[in-house]
Amino acid sequence: MIKKVKYRQLPDYIKSDVSESDFLTAYTYEKVDSNIIIRIANRNLNRPIEIEYDGRSKKLMTTEQRKQKAPLPTTTLIEDLNAELIKTYVFEPETNILREVYEVVDLSLMRSAGKDSEAYYSAFKRQSTDIIKSIWKEYQFPTIYAQWTHIHKVNYWTERLYRMRRQAGESGAHEDSAFDKTLAQQMKSIDANIETILPDCIMKLSQLEQVDHAALLAAFRARTGLLT
Repeated sequence: MIKKVKYRQLPDYIKSDVSESDFLTAYTYEKVDSNIIIRIANRNLNRPIEIEYDGRSKKLMTTEQRKQKAPLPTTTLIEDLNAELIKTYVFEPETNILREVYEVVDLSLMRSAGKDSEAYYSAFKRQSTDIIKSIWKEYQFPTIYAQWTHIHKVNYWTERLYRMRRQAGESGAHEDSAFDKTLAQQMKSIDANIETILPDCIMKLSQLEQVDHAALLAAFRARTGLLT
């Protein structure tokens, strides 16, 4: 079982390498001579990076050594969905954070239903069943969406854009930063004809936020490349 470790609980040989000011979090297993995995601040990347110490040799491990001891991929049949879960383990580029990747494959069509991932070393990991349900729900959404009325679709995208802009603003960014090329790709993956309903969405969004419609539309066009 993975457990969290506080800085004061780290062995002295690690404290001599990792300062408390750089320390973010650490994990180990509940057994003797377990490896210790540490996330530290990297000010060049402005992101945390992950390092690992061998519990027996007490030495910092190389990325190649970590890859050799990483869990092996697994495949599990999900009978009620006629699907297959493939779990793989990858080290995130630059940060070396080990991630557990979930891919659900639709066996009836022999195609990927989608992927999700999370950091492998974590004190609070989601249940596999919850991740599978989330992937499958998103996979089926375009089929459900296609059956909606025009008004239902407009309301869906308006509410989604409104939430995204609120989240951007609350994080300290400009609300318009919610509009980007990734959003455009997501929209088109769900609705190939999304541009036919977007004018109504942007109009309704401007009314909801009580902002200038022309300015909102211009920002959306410039940042997403849609409606141009």
